[in-house]
Amino acid sequence: MENANPRPERYLTPFIRADLEEKMVLLSGPRQVGKTTLALRLLGGDETHPAYFNWDYEKDQRRLLKEEFPPEAKLLVFDEIHKFRRWRNWLKGLYDKTKSRRRYLSTGSARLDLYRNGTLARGAPGLIYTGEEETPQPVVPIFIGCTPLP
Repeated sequence: MENANPRPERYLTPFIRADLEEKMVLLSGPRQVGKTTLALRLLGGDETHPAYFNWDYEKDQRRLLKEEFPPEAKLLVFDEIHKFRRWRNWLKGLYDKTKSRRRYLSTGSARLDLYRNGTLARGAPGLIYTGEEETPQPVVPIFIGCTPLP
């Protein structure tokens, strides 16, 4: 039976959608706040979508490292990519070589380690969304607050 009352769009969705037109987006936050759900909705599919890659799934790891991406995909979603030891350089290189034809949304836990010693890690593009302000602050990566999004 189809859900008669689908969940409303999360308030961050339009901001992230707009940012994806210009830059790579890194979406970070604690477990179970809706990072993957938001990413899959932007992708327009579910976890079986060919442009969704989860680092926790070994077949997806192999496809990622071989860059076996659907040729028609404009948006690629990389979930839990922070578990890949060289994720920063790999993702930045991929983005730099393909940014004119592809968009990238990467999700991960608060352990994405985008900041070091209070400063932003080199080469991490995007915006910060803490989930607490009405308007996102243009800084760099995207963080979702500790409570589930509406």
